Amino acid sequence: METPWARRSVKNACSERRTARGSPPGNRWGAQAARVSTPPEHSTTSNSWETIMRKTCSYIFIVLFCLVFAGCGNRVRLEGTVTFSDDGSPLTCGMVLFDDGQIVARGPIKSDGSYAVGVDRENDGIPPGTYKVSIVDAAETIPSGSDYVPPSYKKLIDDKYFFNDTSELNVAVDASTKRFDIVVERAK
Repeated sequence: METPWARRSVKNACSERRTARGSPPGNRWGAQAARVSTPPEHSTTSNSWETIMRKTCSYIFIVLFCLVFAGCGNRVRLEGTVTFSDDGSPLTCGMVLFDDGQIVARGPIKSDGSYAVGVDRENDGIPPGTYKVSIVDAAETIPSGSDYVPPSYKKLIDDKYFFNDTSELNVAVDASTKRFDIVVERAK
């Protein structure tokens, strides 16, 4: 009569023979797959150090991620109109750009002269700060009348508004700022 202990020892003896001969049939990775090595004692210490560093880096990343997106929640919704100084009529095309040296927010000018500023998309707001303002793409398209000749463009505003250094338009945005109306001169 065979005892459970005897069965285990026979099974262990078979496993040892199979490992000594090579890998069992059907194991395509060879004898190396059947062997299990134990790491040296010092590797446990380095593994725990690596684990600590990974966790620390993960926590730092999570905190920075939260801080960045928490800062994005403090945006101010800023809107306004762009009109001409001579008759008060609206500028009907273009893009208003707000630049503080790090962030460039923009707002497309609609046909009634209104705009709403956004950093990622239109009207999502702008972080508080001091911005230099410029207006680009304020031009009227003049069709050429031919399919082979591209259209030309007529500037609607003075060239100084195309660059934030020459436009002399600045705005300090804080939580109380809701509107920034802009008055521009016509192109000469």
